Amino acid sequence: MADTEVRLQNLRNFTVQIRRPTDNAIVGTGIAVSMDGKVVTCAHVVEAALGVHPREANGAEVGVYFPQVRSGETKARRATVAAFFLQYDDDVVVLKLVGGPAPLAPEQIP
Repeated sequence: MADTEVRLQNLRNFTVQIRRPTDNAIVGTGIAVSMDGKVVTCAHVVEAALGVHPREANGAEVGVYFPQVRSGETKARRATVAAFFLQYDDDVVVLKLVGGPAPLAPEQIP
């Protein structure tokens, strides 16, 4: 049997809040998955934020809040829908931050 390296991480390091852009209300959570600003969340969370299914988002922005951000970085950001499963009814959506990379340290990305 091959040796496998296990990397334990604190889930809070890369969990973000998804917020409605109109009133900044928290509607769900997501996971920051890359330094270039990709966040995975659920389609029903995006729908709660925008009032439409991600397929109809057409560039609309949701709020993304990073409670664990590095000092000196902005915690509140915006993101648009970058990807979803068009042929399927899966509840997975990838968001892409607007205006730059994730404000996290590399060790804060899963």
